[in-house]
Amino acid sequence: MEKINDHLKNISEIRSMMEHSSKFLSLSGLAGVVALLGAGAAYLRLTQGGNPPQKESLFSFFVLTAAIVLFSALGLAIFFTTRMASGIFMYVKYEK
Repeated sequence: MEKINDHLKNISEIRSMMEHSSKFLSLSGLAGVVALLGAGAAYLRLTQGGNPPQKESLFSFFVLTAAIVLFSALGLAIFFTTRMASGIFMYVKYEK
């Protein structure tokens, strides 16, 4: 009987560790959507009109687009990770 109680105690400790660690593993798929939007903007810029874009304007456009995508993706990842870690999405309550 002692052995069964030890196993149950171990299982409950594992469950507790998994609940705590899962709060910090949440990243949003919106970061990928932001990257796709940036790629779409770059594609539209390259394929627009009959005249090819100037190298200087093209380079500055790509740098600006990359910076916007990077900071938007990082911002969304940080926002949703901290939101999940704070327990806003904790709908299920386990009783011990």
